Amino acid sequence: MPGTRKYRRFRFWRWYLTTAVLNLFDVENMDPDMETSFKLSVLLGGRAAFFRKQEKVWCLPFSDGGEVPVYYGEIIRVLVNNSVLGEFTGTVGTDCECVYLTPLDRVQLGVGFSMLIDETAEALADNDLSVRCVQFNKRIPTVFVGHTDPERIGMEAVSEKIDDGDPKLIVQSPLNKSVERLDSGSNNVAPLQEFTEYQQYKLGTFYTMLGVNSPWNTKRERVQAAENDANAETARYNIADIVDNLNLQLDAVNAMFDTDYRVELTLIKSAEIAAEIQEETVPEEVQQDAVSNPADNDKSAETS
Repeated sequence: MPGTRKYRRFRFWRWYLTTAVLNLFDVENMDPDMETSFKLSVLLGGRAAFFRKQEKVWCLPFSDGGEVPVYYGEIIRVLVNNSVLGEFTGTVGTDCECVYLTPLDRVQLGVGFSMLIDETAEALADNDLSVRCVQFNKRIPTVFVGHTDPERIGMEAVSEKIDDGDPKLIVQSPLNKSVERLDSGSNNVAPLQEFTEYQQYKLGTFYTMLGVNSPWNTKRERVQAAENDANAETARYNIADIVDNLNLQLDAVNAMFDTDYRVELTLIKSAEIAAEIQEETVPEEVQQDAVSNPADNDKSAETS
């Protein structure tokens, strides 16, 4: 609910995770406004339409234009409503081209990474509140029971000071003697380590589902080397597949509008990933020849 502490934490984590997703990808040869629209539409919404209007190429989210599809769920005509441009309706492949984050976004309502972001943000917001409760219970070892309204009001004021982190409290002796104290069970609360591990687990799962390896995630059990390598390879090529899928669709956009859009990774290891992908596409005999005759390669390089 807006205005609550949980909602504020949810908004923070949603902002943090959304920024992380948008910063994973870089779109070349797009002006900043169009790149922002592309990222918000495709990464968060699952799909975007490229079309020409007012002698300019635009990239905006779209809805179904209403024509009966040949394949179940696949959109043939798109409808774009924009407060500045007005309405645009076009046929895919003729008047416009569409880009989808995944094949599932092509045949169903596009959601992109938004559902994953919201689910993770809500779990992390709950975890933040749990951590706060543990910290609070460590500072206040008792529950106060006031038998009258003045006693209740007085202890509420004391609790607010404790909640705000006031290092010292001054309480009148009559109030201190009249208030009953009960054990709050602070000795039985979960240790902070469990919540820290849960936070890292949720963040690690989030990045893994995006296709980014997250080896810093805390785990109680020892991770075998083979398991760690398998996780790294899975994450690495998941995100590479996403980029390849986007660029394959952008090729159709470039062909229609004579543009040169391309998506690249902004990860630290993006160069390493790209090199490995390129290595796989080089014929095996060429690779073997390069390994067996390194001197010839160096000599040809010097000659050129």
